[in-house]
Amino acid sequence: MARPKSKDPKTERISVRCTKEEKRLILEKSEMTVMSASEYLRALGMNYPIYSRVSWQAVQLFVKAAKDQSRIGGILKYYLVHSKEKEAYLGSKSRQEIEEILEATEARGEELLEIAKGVLYDCQAG
Repeated sequence: MARPKSKDPKTERISVRCTKEEKRLILEKSEMTVMSASEYLRALGMNYPIYSRVSWQAVQLFVKAAKDQSRIGGILKYYLVHSKEKEAYLGSKSRQEIEEILEATEARGEELLEIAKGVLYDCQAG
């Protein structure tokens, strides 16, 4: 499958002379990001944020966990809404306990998203 054509293709080239050591460092630093060396240097020159690969992976894990929390909350809400009994039970949990779990689940999902934002901000600031 071919890569989609960019609306603003990067056709211009800038040649930069550097030492072997500088080139090695640039390549090494770009490998620690989620960018190619070209993207890395462009981001530096344009003052765009540069995210480390580790931070990016951590953020992806936090977002996945937050989505999982949201899905769990959705299942609990569905159960509560569609429960025929006024005092529904899920296993050994009463309706009130389920509602408390639901609130805690939703709050935890929000906390995870805030942590992810913090990781990105710290990486961008650093």
